[in-house]
Amino acid sequence: TIATAIMEFLTETSQLFGPLSLFKFRETYLEVGQEQSVIRVVVGGNVLKRDVDLIIQTKLTPDERVVKNGTRMMERFDSVQLGGVDIPIPEQWKQSRQLDITFLDKDMMIARSGVMGDPHLLLRR
Repeated sequence: TIATAIMEFLTETSQLFGPLSLFKFRETYLEVGQEQSVIRVVVGGNVLKRDVDLIIQTKLTPDERVVKNGTRMMERFDSVQLGGVDIPIPEQWKQSRQLDITFLDKDMMIARSGVMGDPHLLLRR
């Protein structure tokens, strides 16, 4: 996905330039909004020796083409913020992907993209 590509690019840049790097990452976590339609990937980090968060936001909607107990969703890349400032993103980045959700219990779920997508295990904090 675009969010993964951004993270990989920034991580590679950070490793490539070492101490001269503009970006240094500390932690990454996922926030799911109360209405469960907004997902935020929050990456705590340091830019030019200043603590900032990189926030990548997506929106979830039920996949209306398939009725499967509400476990198939469409995820759409929505926005990027760095230190609270919106970063302009090209329109072609705002693409959607299909997610299959499997709830293991009230605190654990697996999300897979597409037919052969990598599984992501998500735990509630």
